[in-house]
Amino acid sequence: MKIRQGFVSNSSTTSFCLYGAMITSPEGGDYDWFDKKLEGHKNLEEFQHPETYGNEPHYVGQSLSSMKDDQTFGDFKKQVEAEMKAIFGNEIMFGVLENGWYDG
Repeated sequence: MKIRQGFVSNSSTTSFCLYGAMITSPEGGDYDWFDKKLEGHKNLEEFQHPETYGNEPHYVGQSLSSMKDDQTFGDFKKQVEAEMKAIFGNEIMFGVLENGWYDG
């Protein structure tokens, strides 16, 4: 086992891996549009780059780590898609989204 001796830094970062979509708020949508839409949908998460906070795009979906052990990926995708379509409508392009950035 290696033990690091020296300076160790925990930088402020945000990273995610989820199944979902990049969503933009409607033209003229208010600042809390996403919060209002996602209210009561505890399975869904929303991420946004800190430098564009309040603007576009928003990454919305469900973390892959939340998939149940006995759940197939196909069933997981259907579940996420059904919930998101009920909130945002049917015109969504889904996929696995991953990103990370320094936010400190």
